[in-house]
Amino acid sequence: MLTEGQRVSLTRLVLDHQAALRAFLGRFERDALAVEEMAQDVFLSVVSRSEEMAEWDEEDAAKYLRVVAKNVLRMRWRKARAGARARGGPVSELLLEARLEDLDEEPDRSEGRLAALKACLGGLARTAREMVERHFFQSVSLVGLARELGQSDAAVRMTFLRIRRHLRSCIEARLTGNLRP
Repeated sequence: MLTEGQRVSLTRLVLDHQAALRAFLGRFERDALAVEEMAQDVFLSVVSRSEEMAEWDEEDAAKYLRVVAKNVLRMRWRKARAGARARGGPVSELLLEARLEDLDEEPDRSEGRLAALKACLGGLARTAREMVERHFFQSVSLVGLARELGQSDAAVRMTFLRIRRHLRSCIEARLTGNLRP
């Protein structure tokens, strides 16, 4: 059972940091439900320190939450690696090992990536931006979008492939400073 102080401080931490924490976890895990589950695990892991953390500088609290998130990711990946080893999948095991190394080596650039994504989304043509909003933020399936737009499923999938490629190159260009006019 949470004390009133823990409840208030944990609520404040969640409100202040959940979006950035999900963005961080989302860089390493594509499954939205898994990201949600891991974010909850992170916040549950810090309940005992939540009152103390509420007094910290916001950036220090964010850094600590990312460290906890990295540990949650590591535990998840180690379980997956053990499963891959049990199934005899050496390729899966090697990929998981590489992900663990990336997690340790890569500095957190979540804020910069999020800002770049927002800018790149803003730079999309109106129709493309609306398609992205409908699919990713309003959970409309690609099939549903195809029906709404009077296009084939394959055409909408191809459009999303192109949008993702454009966003990826736009984000990388913004992060590396190689902005094109």
